[in-house]
Amino acid sequence: RQLLAVRAEENDQPSPQHATSGSGELERDDSSDVATPTVTPTGGTSAEVSEIAPSSDGRRGLAPIEEIFGDEDQETMSNPRSVSRNSVASSGDKNQLAPQCSASRFDNEGGADTFDLQALFEAQYVKSTVQAHGTMEIRKSRVNDAMALVSTESVFFTSKAAVAAIGKLRWQVLLAILATLYLYRGIEQSILSPYGKSGEVKEFSKYRLTALELRGGGSVDDVSGPQVAEFGVMLEDCRQTTEPLEITTAGASQTISFSAPVRMNGWYLVTSDNDPDMDPVRFTLEGQNEGDPADEWEEVGASRMRVVSTGQVKLLNNGKTHLTKERGAVEEWSLEVPWSWVIAFPVVQMVTVAATYLFILCGITSQSRYANRVLLYGFLFTASLQLTSGVGYSLAGDLSAEGLYWCLFSLSGFAMASVLALAERYFILCLTICGVYLILLDICKNTVMFPDIQGLSTSPPFTGLFFVLVGFIANVFHHHILRKSSRLINEDKRRYDAVWQALIASERNTTALKNLTKTIDRVCAIRPAQLRQFNHRRVLDPLIQSDTAKKTPFLNRALSWVSASRQDELKRAVTVNIDSPVQCLDQLFVQSAGMDLILRNKVQEWASKSNGCFRIKDDVAGSKPLFFKWKDIKNDPHLRYNVKYGRLKGIDRAIEKLLRSYDGDVSLLLDVCRQSIVFDEIKDMTRCIHIIAEDADVAVARIKNRYDLEADSEATAGYRQVVLNLRIRTELAKSLALETHVCEVQLLLRQFAEIKDDEHHGRYIKFRNARGE
Repeated sequence: RQLLAVRAEENDQPSPQHATSGSGELERDDSSDVATPTVTPTGGTSAEVSEIAPSSDGRRGLAPIEEIFGDEDQETMSNPRSVSRNSVASSGDKNQLAPQCSASRFDNEGGADTFDLQALFEAQYVKSTVQAHGTMEIRKSRVNDAMALVSTESVFFTSKAAVAAIGKLRWQVLLAILATLYLYRGIEQSILSPYGKSGEVKEFSKYRLTALELRGGGSVDDVSGPQVAEFGVMLEDCRQTTEPLEITTAGASQTISFSAPVRMNGWYLVTSDNDPDMDPVRFTLEGQNEGDPADEWEEVGASRMRVVSTGQVKLLNNGKTHLTKERGAVEEWSLEVPWSWVIAFPVVQMVTVAATYLFILCGITSQSRYANRVLLYGFLFTASLQLTSGVGYSLAGDLSAEGLYWCLFSLSGFAMASVLALAERYFILCLTICGVYLILLDICKNTVMFPDIQGLSTSPPFTGLFFVLVGFIANVFHHHILRKSSRLINEDKRRYDAVWQALIASERNTTALKNLTKTIDRVCAIRPAQLRQFNHRRVLDPLIQSDTAKKTPFLNRALSWVSASRQDELKRAVTVNIDSPVQCLDQLFVQSAGMDLILRNKVQEWASKSNGCFRIKDDVAGSKPLFFKWKDIKNDPHLRYNVKYGRLKGIDRAIEKLLRSYDGDVSLLLDVCRQSIVFDEIKDMTRCIHIIAEDADVAVARIKNRYDLEADSEATAGYRQVVLNLRIRTELAKSLALETHVCEVQLLLRQFAEIKDDEHHGRYIKFRNARGE
């Protein structure tokens, strides 16, 4: 901003058409309708810096000189045209001196120990507009600070949904309770319950295999024996070699008897040489000891089985086995706990609980930058474990259906991880959808994959129910706070709606509004879906390689301060493609500070040609807002000095908006530099849009018309205006690498502008915080 002021003068000579003052105010150009910014560097105090430069604590207004240039530079500002080389060499960051302006400005005037400070400022400023730097990026990473005022009910619906939610005590407590219950359930199922029971060794002296259904569909009543060449029992995957004492056949059953009980935790059978259609695809294996009642047999095996959450293998004799058609082939079944179950249940449960507690800890300690990673990697790791378990089950032959289930189950974890990485704002929606998906998957498992409808009651889909419960609670809370927040601005909305209804009641105004809409449609026929701030294409090499640079002692020293790697970095930064979006908040604010005065000059010009008005500062206007046309303001020094221009967006609010709505994408922040013009008549506003569209120095990027008769004003609590996003390409903007910067101009009718005051805005801020916007 100091650069823009100094550039208004050349060689300490004020421009003849400008009135100058030591206050740094906008001075009127008597030969034009536009006031030109000019400052006379008369050795004034540090307060004579830009009136809207952002200060170090995020406040706006007059910024002390040390907040902009550093403490060491304050003394040199008393003589801004000449300064000792040594004083500059001892102040500031030497790596920050990357000249970007005309090299001729560094030619010595008046000795080897002086140089043009204006050129230094220009070099420093332009370099800052085209590369990432600064400390705002650190503040931007503190999600908890940006979400501090957001209501607990709305955090799940911001662009940093999961990270913002874990910073709220209510969600921390709820998640901790659910994680503890999940941990207890895991311990109960995997440790306290006898999960080794599935591998428990049983022993019987008699074993009976009974065929229940044949592959070809024939009746088992018409066959003799179970239609297998051989069957037997196994212990720890090894066949028992004890010779049977007797083998008997009765109907579709075959019984083998031993002289003493034989231990087993598995069984096998060998397919017969008969037609494959005679193979048993559904059967049961039972055991009995000597002395047991003749009709009491204990089921120890079946054609199908599944591994439940406790680690037990549940026998399902109503399910068909996938018996091979190969003749003389051996098929084996084991009751031992598969390693796939260990991964799918105990390991996954422990990882889930550990990730949840670590996620809660990140919220408690305000380490928001790690919270997203913890949750993302937690979902990714558990999904990978479930997929591994599914592959293991699939390789276990008759447990392939269990493998398919776990492979499908893992998709929900991968989906949640993808949402956290790419679109966290949809976290709660994805969580709810995944919960419904898991519930349906469990229903399918117990009805289609395994004909075991009782499985839903003995092992309900806890994960799916948990996801749906969290999503349901979040949505209920959110709808509650939306209704509550609407009551905050009901009165203001009623006043705005009353003004709007009175406005459109007139046929003349309705016709004017339709003409306004048609004009906007012609000016901005192509409306981009998403407008962004883009980096600037600029080349540093001509300056570095110029003869002036080689001959100028100071410039040589400045370039020597920049290391070779730093020079390469600067070159890459300033020659990027125009499609590269701005991602540094510091860079964006530097651009906005430079664009602000350029935009002020433009809105003065447009207002002068379209009967536009500006608001006068409250300490002059009093309690009621006062608006004067620029034609009256420009001829009155008192009014000109007290115009209430739009200020740069506050740093805190910018960070809030980035993290609440834009997922931290700086390039989507288009209203850091903004101004407004007020009109008495709709036709004047329409004319102003014509003037802006025909301005050769302006490119209209986007227009939002909230005066459209079909526009919905619910989101803005009834407030209406026309919002133009512009790129200004004056010679000054180009010389400062600002022609790609998008700024905002609001056009509004006086009836709406008069209602808006600080009290109303305070209520709107509460409304906005409640909604998480």
